[in-house]
Amino acid sequence: MYDEELVEQIRPGMHLCSSDYKKWGEVDGVQRPQDGSSNEPIIAGHLEDGGTPVYVPASAALEIRSGRCVRLDAVLSEIDAQGWEQEPA
Repeated sequence: MYDEELVEQIRPGMHLCSSDYKKWGEVDGVQRPQDGSSNEPIIAGHLEDGGTPVYVPASAALEIRSGRCVRLDAVLSEIDAQGWEQEPA
């Protein structure tokens, strides 16, 4: 389950950070379901190394640190295994 209050605070330009506080990417925006479904919002962004697009489920966001770092629920060494580089269907 995701925290709507937290999602409301996410802004383009914020950093996407691992749970061990390492910068991983940058937020481009929040995509909300358009069809009225119960799907959760997606934090759209891009990676630091070349701009590869990423699509992080809102439930993976733990908190916002220092007003600029969206802390995610995976450590940097495991973050690439989450499949967040695949655009959701």
